[in-house]
Amino acid sequence: MIKRTKEIKVHRTLTMSISFWALVEQIRSKQHMDTADEALAASVMSLARKIGIEAWEVNTDVERRIG
Repeated sequence: MIKRTKEIKVHRTLTMSISFWALVEQIRSKQHMDTADEALAASVMSLARKIGIEAWEVNTDVERRIG
């Protein structure tokens, strides 16, 4: 379960290739996540930490799964 802080709901259309969404679905499935939103959020946070633009201290259950 993701610990939620302040969220802003925005309705946008993401135009990505089928292969992109297939990768998101594979991440979601292999990491036992409930939604594509979780898979995308965890992936973005993981990359942000890897490149040094996000702190490492906060680590939710979902983010621990993709380590």
